[in-house]
Order: sequence, then structure tokens, then C-alpha cells
Amino acid sequence: MLALRATGLAGGRMCRPGSCSMTASAAGSTTLALRLLRSYSIAAGAGSGELVTLSPLSSLQSEVGSTSKYDNHISVLTLNRPAAKNAISRALLAELDAHVSGLATGSSSVRALLVRSSVPGTFCAGADLKERKGMSKPEVDAFLLGLRKAFTQISKLPMPTIACLDGLAMGGGLELALTCDLRIAGPAATKLGLTETKLGIIPGAGGTTRMTRLVGLAKTKELIFSAKLVDGPEASRIGFVDIVAERGYGQQGQEAFHKAVELGRAFAKNGPLAVRAAKLAIDRGSQMDPETALDFERQCYETILNTQDRLEGLKAFAEKREPVYRGDINAGRESVCALFPVTERAEQARHVPPPPPPAMDLGWMQIPCKDRWTGWLAETASGTKPNHQLLATKTRPRVKDQEEERGKSCVDLNLSCICAALRSPDSV
Repeated sequence: MLALRATGLAGGRMCRPGSCSMTASAAGSTTLALRLLRSYSIAAGAGSGELVTLSPLSSLQSEVGSTSKYDNHISVLTLNRPAAKNAISRALLAELDAHVSGLATGSSSVRALLVRSSVPGTFCAGADLKERKGMSKPEVDAFLLGLRKAFTQISKLPMPTIACLDGLAMGGGLELALTCDLRIAGPAATKLGLTETKLGIIPGAGGTTRMTRLVGLAKTKELIFSAKLVDGPEASRIGFVDIVAERGYGQQGQEAFHKAVELGRAFAKNGPLAVRAAKLAIDRGSQMDPETALDFERQCYETILNTQDRLEGLKAFAEKREPVYRGDINAGRESVCALFPVTERAEQARHVPPPPPPAMDLGWMQIPCKDRWTGWLAETASGTKPNHQLLATKTRPRVKDQEEERGKSCVDLNLSCICAALRSPDSV
């Protein structure tokens, strides 16, 4: 579990849930209550009475707890704004975006992410309407743009993600939960819904499209048009909650979280690269035509064949023991980039500048392949595909303009993208 630091406190202290309180003195005579992140260190098979390490957040203003680790491979992101039922303010959004960005680019050792709340009876009440009341139109636009960006980042994280609904989740709070791969509802999750139409607006951070993909057009329309609130069991019947944790499962009021830890452990014991590849194939394939999706699945499968984890899985099976997976995409018989076709022209294409950005650019990334080829990858939303088409370009010394080449593809699971590689029949 990660240690959290703050001035004036040397280390965390052990206490039972709800039995400790702590304050910190701010500048001058003002005293602020220090918001705490409750990080549960759960041993295998622990029941509902485990000890809790209370550690201060890194600043008095923190509203999103730093991700803490369970069992070395499960990270937990905790919403912690009790005075406003975790309503998403600009400050909370900035912290959420920073933490998620860290997960997207950080260690590949994280094999599952749980998103939960430290506020009893609440997951997230949505956007902070009191703060929004004082915003100008450009400020509202900027906030929504940032919210969509952060939520999209969560939806594209390479590891499995689970929302722990141990309380109400309305509007933007439910939209946050919808970005996760799975949603678990506890007994306290009695108010779940996209309620924006009550306020004369519509869901603005992905609710209309993500809910539709889960429950279908007609049911999404019913839920949004009526601003209907449902409980966990009803949400499960409709289809946007995956698991309902029974009352008394683990600590009272945290049943969904305890169930999520159990599920996260089940994910974490399997091959991490295989799990990431499966998530990539499912997410991207679900938005492709069947033929393209099958080919994409094949590409993901072939990439996993070139990893040390795959060999370890076979060896452990033969030796009748539990596998010890490393999760290193480069620790295999071949580098993933060796799947790129290497031609004489490609041999000369090194250290080239990035090409001009495509329409709806989502960012360029330079990929060296065994020091013989340098490509620039981009995700675009052009063409007829509803999802992102993945393209790559290669600079040819004898040709002025970069050209797009199509052909065999490979997957870089560390960066959660597809390396499109790239040979059209007339390019050789």
C-alpha cells in the first residue's frame, strides 16, 4: 500500500473504522478538518473486522485520494469529498484527471483498478451544481471538455476497472461508473440514474452513448427521458449493474467494495497481458463489423504468443503449479515490434519528424522497432468506422509526402494501441 505524506504527521496509525479523527492547522487561526483517505489493507480471506490505516491526503484540499494498492496488483481510487457527496468540482476533476493519467502511463504492475467512495451512502452525486451556478458559459464548456477527457481516459485504461457503488450515483456520478468495465452495487446503492433532464439538460459526459451500449436504445431513452432512479437489483435487471453484493458481504456499507476486491483478485491472478489483450479485443471488436473484429482478435492473440507470460503459463500447467506472470510485453522470444514488416526502404526511415496530424487527432506516438524502423502512430475517427481507425505512416526518403500503408498489424499492450503496419500491395 502506498504511503501518503503530509506535514505534521509521521506515518499512519491503526484504528477501527470510524474510531479515529484528525485535524490540521492551516495558516493563521483557521483550522481545517483534514480529509482522510481510508486505505484498507485486506489480507487474503479477511472478514469484516480488518484494521484500517488512516493516512492524510497529500494536501488539505485533496478530494481524490491517491491510488492505494491492495495485494500489490490492485489499485483503489477513492473519491473523498464528504461535504458535497463527492460532487465533481473543478478541483476534484483536476485531481481525478491527474491520477488517471498516472495510471495510464505508469507501471504495468497494476492489474485491476477499483473506483470507490470514502463517503458512507454515496458514490458520487454528479457535477457540483453550486459551483456551476457561478461559472460563465466558456467555463462550463471547459469543465465539460475536461470531464469528457477524464472519463474517456478511464474507459481506455488497459487494466480492468470496477466501480464500487456503495451509495447513490446520479448524473455525472453514474456516468463515471459507466466508464468502468464493471459496476458492482451494494445494498446502499438505492438511487442510481441519469437525472439530468430534471434540470433541463442532458447527460454530457458519455451517459447517452455508454448507457445505450449497455442496455439498448429504448431502455436508455426511458431512463433519461424520465430521469428515473433505480436501486441496485433493478439496475442489474436492466443491465447497467453487473453484480449485486448482498447485505453483510464484508463490512456493512462497503459490500460492493469488498466484492470488487474479490473480483479484482480473480483478475490479477491471471496473465496480465492476456487480460489486457482480451479487454482490447472486446472493446475495439465490439465496435467493428464481425469480419474485422475477428481479424483484430487474431492480431491480439498472435501478439500474446510472443510473450514470456505465455511460455510461463504453459510451463506452470505442465509442472502443476501456479504461474508467476511478469506482465512484460518485451520479455518474450521476440519484441512485439518484430511483427512489423521490415523492408529495405524501412531500414532507411529513422529519426523522422512526425507527420501532420490527422483529422480528429488523438495524438502521435513514435515507435522504434528493433532500431530498424521508426513509425508514427495515430488514432483517428475518420472513415466509416464508428470507433477509432488506427493508422501509421512511414517516411520514404525518395517520396516527399508521408504515405499511409496498410497491412499486417500488431498490438502494443503497454500503450494500449494497435501498431498498424503497413504494406499496400504496390508499395514494395
